[in-house]
Amino acid sequence: MPGIVLAVILARFFEKRAITAVGIGLFAACQIVLPTLRVLGLLPLEGLSLDIALVVSENLVGVALALAAVGFQSMMADAADEHEYIYGSRREGLFFAGLNFGVKAAAGLGGLVGGVALDLIRLPPTAIAKGAAGAHLPASVTTHLALIYGPGGAVLTIVSALVFVTYRLNSTRHAEILAALKVRRLEKAASATPDQAG
Repeated sequence: MPGIVLAVILARFFEKRAITAVGIGLFAACQIVLPTLRVLGLLPLEGLSLDIALVVSENLVGVALALAAVGFQSMMADAADEHEYIYGSRREGLFFAGLNFGVKAAAGLGGLVGGVALDLIRLPPTAIAKGAAGAHLPASVTTHLALIYGPGGAVLTIVSALVFVTYRLNSTRHAEILAALKVRRLEKAASATPDQAG
């Protein structure tokens, strides 16, 4: 909820692309910080300070994902308006179908990359067996696991954000497109009225 409220407030002052970039950047930072602190020995394995760090981090992740989701979905709607302006037909369904396909493809690919990464760091199969929550892991495996989960995941997050570099639609241009579409629709409605009367 705080992320959604913050996105609405920021939308008054910033472009949607900037809000999305802030959300993705904050999410990547959250991915990096705690695992890296643990690898450096600066984050304890238990206790109140760990609990506070985890709660703060997860709340920031929630805000980050809300900012990214609200900004990105708004950008998709604007892109659908631009598509109608350029090609003369609306295709929201196509845009959002592509988005849903991308989410599912990323989830599948993420599982594959995660599995390969676990094989590369030689995570013992007994560590993921049922009831092995307290299994002891060698320090090197723990370090590699933290680096893959944290900075490794953040690198993938940042790389995925590069798609926004090509997004050029800003609020001024979108307002112009909406005004042109309104005129076009009024003209279409006016030209269709005599035919319906006949």
